[in-house]
Amino acid sequence: MAIDYDIKIREKIKDLQDLAERETKEFTDYFKGQDDISIVLKSHLYIESIINNIFKLVFPSDSKIADLTFSKKIDVLESLDLSVNKRLVIILRGLNKLRNNFAHNYKYELKEEDIARMGHILPHRKIKKNLRLKYRLNSLIYYAIGHLHFIRAFEDIYPFFSACLRNDSIFKRDKFYDKKKIFDNVPDDFLNDFYIS
Repeated sequence: MAIDYDIKIREKIKDLQDLAERETKEFTDYFKGQDDISIVLKSHLYIESIINNIFKLVFPSDSKIADLTFSKKIDVLESLDLSVNKRLVIILRGLNKLRNNFAHNYKYELKEEDIARMGHILPHRKIKKNLRLKYRLNSLIYYAIGHLHFIRAFEDIYPFFSACLRNDSIFKRDKFYDKKKIFDNVPDDFLNDFYIS
């Protein structure tokens, strides 16, 4: 009996999309009407749990990595070259700094420079001044969550291809490594599958 891997992969992608959408909806519903400190601290925890899930997929034993600080986990994530772009790293580092500000001063208030430190995802919109910061913070957090969900899904579905991409500079030293042969078997639209809505 032949297995249609394309169908299995598409089913797995759909399952992961559903999981990401369900988790994100629960997350966004939970934060409606929450204050800044709740949003920052709980977003930080949620994002760290996604990063930990990524590490479970990437490392044979993630026990030592799970004990690292959030800042060190960002370093590991960045060094693994898991489709992590500079924007995501800037957002994660900014969120970590903001979390530390709130954790060490319960009276801390969200400031323009906190958001500016994390960059810009969406253009400024005409929103009441007191809502603008929270709107921009949420946009940055949702960007980070979406990007991390993508990485998690990619690592879950394509662990071999991901390992090849991550370690290409190492594998190139092996005279039997033929990247072209490996990637000739990847469907042209495999990345597009992650963006099906």
